Amino acid sequence: KFYAELTTGGKGGDPPKESVVGGLIVKFFHGEFTPQGFKRYAGHWKGPPPGNIGKKDIAVGMDGLKVQLKNPMFVTKGGVGYGVDETLKVVDDGKGWVWRAAEMSPGGLAIELFKSVPFGKRALLVAKQSDVDEMFSKVNWAVALGNIEKTFGGPLIKQR
Repeated sequence: KFYAELTTGGKGGDPPKESVVGGLIVKFFHGEFTPQGFKRYAGHWKGPPPGNIGKKDIAVGMDGLKVQLKNPMFVTKGGVGYGVDETLKVVDDGKGWVWRAAEMSPGGLAIELFKSVPFGKRALLVAKQSDVDEMFSKVNWAVALGNIEKTFGGPLIKQR
């Protein structure tokens, strides 16, 4: 609950156009979620300016993010603690929170959704699954951006 309060002291709305967080939302939520996986949007970006990722594209990505936070199709195991064997982690800890967290992968930052605490990941946002819209009405994007640099519940891992 403390972490949720920390990330919700802002004006809400969509993240700034030039922000890393906005880019990640477009990359991982602007597209189609199917049982086979996520199919990223491959069309022409709406901008502005046309051809570049802009506010219109971020708005579409935000809609996809909200849908996935309310009813996630793909949930990553978490919980228990940092460095715990994968077999002990759980998909849903039953507490009603949904997390959006990043981790460094060979292809750069990757975003995952959790229904248990994402120990060892870069926890960007957290909301009650039953009240996602309220979180987005007062989200602090500057705090979410700062959380990209912090490993939650584990050692601080610096990236360059």
